[in-house]
Amino acid sequence: DLWLVEDLESPDATPRKLEVRLGGPRTGRRSYQVPAASNVDSLSVDETGRASAVTVRGSLYWLTHRDGPARTISDTPGVRVRLPEMLGSGGQVAYVTDADGEDAVEIAYLPR
Repeated sequence: DLWLVEDLESPDATPRKLEVRLGGPRTGRRSYQVPAASNVDSLSVDETGRASAVTVRGSLYWLTHRDGPARTISDTPGVRVRLPEMLGSGGQVAYVTDADGEDAVEIAYLPR
């Protein structure tokens, strides 16, 4: 809801509700799907060969090679993730991130 107070200095001023009607989906309001195939930066395959940690446009995802959903490992606006490396069979991946302003290595558990 959106409310408006006409005169902030008047003690008897009461807010009134503004009627706002939003239009249909416009180009600027629709979500934009990125064609991942042309935006893959790097990947690392797990030791079973059944899934990979994949970076697409600075975000890190867990993708199975057959079927199943893509799962987000790291996707923070304004933060770039790159160079994923699987850490053996422990269910973890290491990657480089600039979350704190400087490049650093982070380790995350893989979604299962």
